[in-house]
Amino acid sequence: MSPVVHRRTAGSVVPPGRLVLLGDNPLNSYDSRQAGYFPMERVLGTVVGHRRRGPADPPPGAPPGPY
Repeated sequence: MSPVVHRRTAGSVVPPGRLVLLGDNPLNSYDSRQAGYFPMERVLGTVVGHRRRGPADPPPGAPPGPY
């Protein structure tokens, strides 16, 4: 199964004040793959943690890899 990528976000840099939101079911999630970027002010909730960088992640500032 190939990933679902929307032409509005594929290969772009996320603009300031916007987020990329992805659901856990790409075939049945209305998320950034369909809607594009979401403005931060439309997100409700509190951050309770964040993902740490792993050994397979590119270093900060590296260009995006092929997707």
